Amino acid sequence: MLYYYCKWGGVALNKSYIQAFDKFNINLDEVKSKSDDLIATLTPLIQRCNKPINILTDNPSFEYSKLGITSKNIFQTFGRIEPDFFIEEEFIKKSNSKNLKYFSYANVIILNKDSMWFDPKKIKNPNDEFLKKSLNTLSRMEEFGFKKYESKYFYIYISSKC
Repeated sequence: MLYYYCKWGGVALNKSYIQAFDKFNINLDEVKSKSDDLIATLTPLIQRCNKPINILTDNPSFEYSKLGITSKNIFQTFGRIEPDFFIEEEFIKKSNSKNLKYFSYANVIILNKDSMWFDPKKIKNPNDEFLKKSLNTLSRMEEFGFKKYESKYFYIYISSKC
């Protein structure tokens, strides 16, 4: 009896779970459009790279498999961009562990044009220390050996050591 109760109870739970997702009608056309734009822009740029591609991004929702990479090559940033994210020497200076297995080796940086770094309306606290450091880092990307490219939706920085 308990078996049948659990079996039918599971079906009822599963149906309610599906209904929760069905009530949110989300159109993914914009995500697909952004992904297509990024892949079209990035493909010819990274074909020149001699090293494995590692991407640091605030938008991991794109078809990276079309670039011949896996999710292990994608590193997501949450709210700040600093040199220790992509320069090994800076990582060693700032890191407590000094263990390079935690370093991303990012040679491509992809940032949304509508992110807080490029859209002043999205900045909640202009005096935020991390924001100031991030903006300073982005203004110095050429010094760090990155060349800036632009697509419809993204700014793309590619390392000269790529």
